[in-house]
Amino acid sequence: DIVLMGRARHVRIYGAPTKHDRAQVANTLDRVGIGHLADRVYARLSGGERQLVLIARALASECRTIVLDEPAAALDLRNQAKVLQVLRALADDGMAVVMTTHHPDHALHIAEQVVLMVSATDQRIGPTRELLTDALLSELYDVPIVTADVATPSGVRRIIVPDFGRGV
Repeated sequence: DIVLMGRARHVRIYGAPTKHDRAQVANTLDRVGIGHLADRVYARLSGGERQLVLIARALASECRTIVLDEPAAALDLRNQAKVLQVLRALADDGMAVVMTTHHPDHALHIAEQVVLMVSATDQRIGPTRELLTDALLSELYDVPIVTADVATPSGVRRIIVPDFGRGV
């Protein structure tokens, strides 16, 4: 039902969702990888599952651009990975994905272009790998930052490591 709400712009005034609308919802749930949740109560889903439902609701509208504010905020690492994988797949399919994040690692995973909001008068726009450098990130966050390429099971990936100082 939550995802079906995304079809509202396609339903006539005083009309009801059609078989086509329901088919679009089913396709969208599958596209996001949550078709198995179709009959579950939204309030009983995990935070990551809820976030994927909300992304599916937006996609059900047949939009070409999706705008998200901190889509992986307050999610555990597993659900962050799921959400970011879905968003990366949408971008790979040609959808414009615009999102805010305080985690530059998320931008490295998804974005081709970034906007760094250094200050109210200093915004920098450009290719992700050119802007998410040690120097610019250290300036942005006012914490020493090192980027490194590491081998992961899915290939080499750039990571961002803040230096928080000596730990316990």
